[in-house]
Amino acid sequence: MTKPILLIDNNDSFTMNIRQIVNELGFQVEITNYLELQTSDVTNFDKIIISPGPGHPTEYTKYYAVFDLYKSHKSFLGICLGLQIIGQYFGAKLRQSFPIEHGKQSQNIIISSSTILEGIPNNTQIGRYHSWCLDKKTIPQELIINSVSEDDEIMCISHKSYSIYGVQFHPESYITQFGSKILENWITKV
Repeated sequence: MTKPILLIDNNDSFTMNIRQIVNELGFQVEITNYLELQTSDVTNFDKIIISPGPGHPTEYTKYYAVFDLYKSHKSFLGICLGLQIIGQYFGAKLRQSFPIEHGKQSQNIIISSSTILEGIPNNTQIGRYHSWCLDKKTIPQELIINSVSEDDEIMCISHKSYSIYGVQFHPESYITQFGSKILENWITKV
């Protein structure tokens, strides 16, 4: 039997949608709220999803300790806020999105291969719900930009050495095409 996946809930309503899709894919999920998170909570899991959430990534400082301890031997997927937290941890800067992207459908333009985007056609529709984004000019060399939107904002990143991935869009949103396939790729292929 496969170990459950840890889903860290950053107080976002989409967290339950993520759990539902992962359950429908045949995998068990355990949810821990960020406010109650202890770094030791991650020990018994191989795969960790960092959920979307409100606010700015700098408000979520517990993730720095989590990455310090587990980045080299656990697999992480950051969604929206989760991608921003990953980017900042590795040294990228954020900038405000103009306009703010809440409930906007965009194209996911793949610019470099990534395991989580395997089998996903280029220019598929994705759902965006964010007011912050990673600044492309500040992306460190250890992170790869895998896809962008038509307005050239980063939509997917991966780490060159670690099993760490992030998507700015919401794969669990009904306006995202192939969202469950992206989650399945991360669960089964990395």
